[in-house]
Amino acid sequence: MIRKFGRGNKGVTRGGYNRGFWLLAICLSLFQEISHGVELPDQWMQDFKKAKVKAAKANKPVFAVFSTSWCGPCQRLVHQIYPQKKVIEALDHFIPVYIDGDIHTDLLTQFGVNAFPTMIILDPSGQETTRFGGGASTAKAFIERLAEVREYTEKIGKLNAGLKENPEDIFLLKKRGDLLTGLGFNQEPTRLMQGIKDYEKARSLDPDNKTGVEADLSYLKLLRPPQTEEEGKDPSTLLESIAGGFRDFAAQYPSSHRVPATLFLHARIELMLDRSESGQKLLKEYLNKYPDHELAAEGRYILEAIREAEHEKSSEQLNGNTGDNEISNAQEDTPDA
Repeated sequence: MIRKFGRGNKGVTRGGYNRGFWLLAICLSLFQEISHGVELPDQWMQDFKKAKVKAAKANKPVFAVFSTSWCGPCQRLVHQIYPQKKVIEALDHFIPVYIDGDIHTDLLTQFGVNAFPTMIILDPSGQETTRFGGGASTAKAFIERLAEVREYTEKIGKLNAGLKENPEDIFLLKKRGDLLTGLGFNQEPTRLMQGIKDYEKARSLDPDNKTGVEADLSYLKLLRPPQTEEEGKDPSTLLESIAGGFRDFAAQYPSSHRVPATLFLHARIELMLDRSESGQKLLKEYLNKYPDHELAAEGRYILEAIREAEHEKSSEQLNGNTGDNEISNAQEDTPDA
């Protein structure tokens, strides 16, 4: 069943009101209906407060989508992704709510949303657990992202509950820090800062480093802004420094779960510095060693994109050479005047 959301007109009375005013009101109302109306499956809500109440009663997370009528990726989701049966089934694990950014500007301010679409997930108590942006080209891609969201939400919920009961459990602090600072799904700055706080608290409670959190803090220090005037003026200097830090980290903490990420990021830096051969070599090494790592899919995508670009470049050069030969032959075959 499809339901249309939007601002309907309020009706017109025949009392002593100015007819011109009411005609204008009707026109404006119809314009808003066309501009802001959107068709969505019946499971969707448009009232954020009511969605939170329903989520609390059903013990489900809220899946809040910030969208607009003029956002192309947003409308592709509305018309091509959300109505699909498998997507509807996947969203049954959430309370989905559609928030029109042109109407609910207060919520944009409250959640700091400045791009569309933005998806924000809140736990049943109404606390934000994570967010992500961007559309989805296929229903499969969207469902996979929902599965990641659901898994992440469940994990963070259990860890939050455990730390609420025992806020000084160093192993729970370490696990939540790992989840919040992961490079795969969740990369929000606020989550990263909370993860660092968890690590620092665990370290203060764990002077013997039983959790291994010291390596995590050393790793996060590598992901830093420029620290010298030279690094600020020349990004390549900063990237070279970070790449060197990754190599040192892998040598110092070979058993750390962060080592695969350092290898992947080192490869990305090589590519950013236009050192394609060494970047590809590092990516292949990363994929051979860690084929199931959280960034492996992105690594395979990067290599495939490089291969396609190189193939296209070779084809263009070949076509260009063929064209030059044809021109040259034509000139040779032209008789002198």
